[in-house]
Amino acid sequence: MGYKRPLFFILTSYAILSFLSVQQSLYDLFYHSIHSCVIGNCINYKNSQYQGELYRSASTVDVKPLVSNKRISVESHSMLSEDGQIISDWIFINEPNQINVLVHEQSSDKFILFRQQKYALPGINYAVLGGTIEGHEIDLDAAKRELKEELQLQSNEWIPLGKYRVNVNRGEGNVSLFFAKNSTPLSNERMIENQLAFDELEHQQKVRLTRNELTDLLLKGQIAEVKWSACVALALLHLNK
Repeated sequence: MGYKRPLFFILTSYAILSFLSVQQSLYDLFYHSIHSCVIGNCINYKNSQYQGELYRSASTVDVKPLVSNKRISVESHSMLSEDGQIISDWIFINEPNQINVLVHEQSSDKFILFRQQKYALPGINYAVLGGTIEGHEIDLDAAKRELKEELQLQSNEWIPLGKYRVNVNRGEGNVSLFFAKNSTPLSNERMIENQLAFDELEHQQKVRLTRNELTDLLLKGQIAEVKWSACVALALLHLNK
């Protein structure tokens, strides 16, 4: 009968360890569920300069700020995967939502782009009109404002081309794309006096292109940022309908 005591000890220890393991699993699940709820609704960085929206989802477990300024906030996220695992150190980038617009000018029947150089794009590239959505603006209002500020134009024919996440894994904001047809100059009383001098700041040159010239640039990869090329491609598809 002596063998029963070690067996009893082994079975008892196993039962205790199993119980503790279950308790720990339940605690982890409870903690992460509650913490995710708190993170999703209450987190606010007191010293952050970034004033835009901070992305959180139901699977966000924890967030650690890394670096931020007025235009960007870089964070390290921990998130709950579909199989219940915690994925840590996931770099996520918050940026303000943006707009891009392909502008068609009524008087010339041509498309207005910007010939320019950019830090992360080698050589000369061509860009559509772009900007960020400010404050409580809706995307269309931001697009109309940028058209007035940068080109002193207006349009009554706005075609929405969709709203898209810039980077589905890392964030980087959303972009709303538009096609502004038959744009015309602002009347003198509506001219914007404090127009930003983008030509000097970013070495931009405004160019007017025919539809064939625009298509050729797109196919040659000279509209090299994906948001710009998507805007042009979607607008051309709209025209081909």
